[in-house]
Amino acid sequence: MISSSSSYKPPPPSPSDIPVYVTPPPPPPPPRCPNLRICPLLSGLTDLEAAVCVCAQIRAELLGIPININLFLDLVLNRCGKRLPANYRCN
Repeated sequence: MISSSSSYKPPPPSPSDIPVYVTPPPPPPPPRCPNLRICPLLSGLTDLEAAVCVCAQIRAELLGIPININLFLDLVLNRCGKRLPANYRCN
């Protein structure tokens, strides 16, 4: 007797039938930050002095524009080779 169910499996695709995926190119590098004119002014200051100085300047120029001041301060200080002290907050 012949069974209606079959254990037939189609053969695997040949290598020429397998789609070729091209690896996408890497994303472009992030834009370079321009040289900040404030960095030379901060070079002789401690990290805390630099943070206080930049914080005062940022607050003076914001004129009520809402931004994350501490994040911006951290970015500026990092760009100038300084570190934002762990407990310092620009308020």
